[in-house]
Amino acid sequence: MCTRESGAIFEAGGLQCVLAFIRDSGHMIHKDTLHSAMAVVSRLCGKMEPSDASLETCVGSLSTLLKHEDNHVSDGALRCFASLADRFTRRGVDPAPLAQHGLTEELLDRLSNCGLSSATPTASQGATPRGAAGTTPDAKGNANVSTVISLLSTLCRGSPSVTHDLLRAQLPQAIEKALLGDERCILDTMRLVDLLLVLLFEGRKALPKSTVAPKLRTGASGLRRLDSAGERTHRHLIDCIRSKDTDALIDAIDTGSVEVNYMDDVGQTLLNWASAFGTQEMVEFLCERGADVNRGQRSSSLHYAACFGRPQVAKTLLRHGANPDLRDEDGKTPLDKARERNDEGHREVIQILQSPGEWMVPVSSASDAAIISSEIEKAEEEPVDKEPAGDPEMVPTYLRTLLPIFAQVYNNTMMPSVRVYLFLILQESYSRSDQEDGTLRPSQLLGDIYNSDVTGFTPVLVEVLAAVLDHEDDDEGHLTALQIIQDLMGKGQDLFLDHFARLGVLVKYQLWQGLSKT
Repeated sequence: MCTRESGAIFEAGGLQCVLAFIRDSGHMIHKDTLHSAMAVVSRLCGKMEPSDASLETCVGSLSTLLKHEDNHVSDGALRCFASLADRFTRRGVDPAPLAQHGLTEELLDRLSNCGLSSATPTASQGATPRGAAGTTPDAKGNANVSTVISLLSTLCRGSPSVTHDLLRAQLPQAIEKALLGDERCILDTMRLVDLLLVLLFEGRKALPKSTVAPKLRTGASGLRRLDSAGERTHRHLIDCIRSKDTDALIDAIDTGSVEVNYMDDVGQTLLNWASAFGTQEMVEFLCERGADVNRGQRSSSLHYAACFGRPQVAKTLLRHGANPDLRDEDGKTPLDKARERNDEGHREVIQILQSPGEWMVPVSSASDAAIISSEIEKAEEEPVDKEPAGDPEMVPTYLRTLLPIFAQVYNNTMMPSVRVYLFLILQESYSRSDQEDGTLRPSQLLGDIYNSDVTGFTPVLVEVLAAVLDHEDDDEGHLTALQIIQDLMGKGQDLFLDHFARLGVLVKYQLWQGLSKT
């Protein structure tokens, strides 16, 4: 019934009934029945809207189930929260109501445990961890950390109040423990760190904005043409996309015979089809003509690009505002879909989605430029209220805590993917912290870190720089390391000189300087 008529069951109050059944009677029923009930809850949560009157009750019940003794139920509740957060994101609504009953505390606890469970994959035979039966620990742990990171990212992107409280909670300690985990755990955690750096130093105004779908001309539904001519035209365009006939698609859109955001009877847009089967030119054309990159009843276009291993399409969608944290009808993110296969295209998509911020550059049209210029002129006429960018109060805490951890993990790991990403984050942390600001004294802050050196950060950082310089065929990494060395010598020559000399960094630095001059 729920598979076929989930909407009707939701409207009849089925979600609250099943939640109450699990909460009040879950300990008295067979485990299979309990798990089936949780599957019903997961499906019905996808029907809830941020404006529903029953939202608060649902959030309270799900928050209780997060601590359920059955791991299948608690993990299901976590996925339900991810689904609800996705609904808030799609509607452009602040997801703060989801965190009213202790969600963030539970997420931080799970993030800490993800690293510990990955570091110790085997448990004693006599002990049975909560809900361990029936699942592979590594697979289950990996799925959990992906869901936790995705949910934390969605909350931080969408809610200033949740971000403010989260940055002042035990987040640095949770990140430190998560970085003790396996490759998947570390890379997922670093994606969250990448987002946190933007929020700390620049604020949410610097976050890439998802494109907003233009108002459609297709009547009340705004999605579908129900006339037979429109259906035939749409089927013809799908055939054009499958056969890679770019000109036919462009002609149909240009002549106005079909709406660019047309959605078929199964909830797929033209951009969905093009992202899966079309040419790169088709995807770029549809994006430039205003296609909503996040639309799709079952999956977004980025999900299709990830599923079919199309890295260039994924980059294009991200540049036009695709949200990498949206979930499909099965509760999976685009990164989850890319990880389901292991060929070259999917591996490239995984690398892109592990650091989506590199590609999420808003694409401005001529009209956008005009709007921006008018806003600039208006801003020049009005007095400017200079507020500090980001969260300067918390920047020192995160730099002092995380920079030594990043350097230590880099030196301890042998995984190339982790090393590359960690050095990028180290570089970004360093470059951001070195931007002088009216309210923040980053150079003085870095000097305090080096001079106090309670964590032994100085020699560890020098070891990282030496390792980068030893790595062949990495000119970009070499240039970055040399720039950092030059800056460090200017800030604390007495502190770093001995370490540079001991590890041969000075010789390499002088050699590179000589090569650059010649």
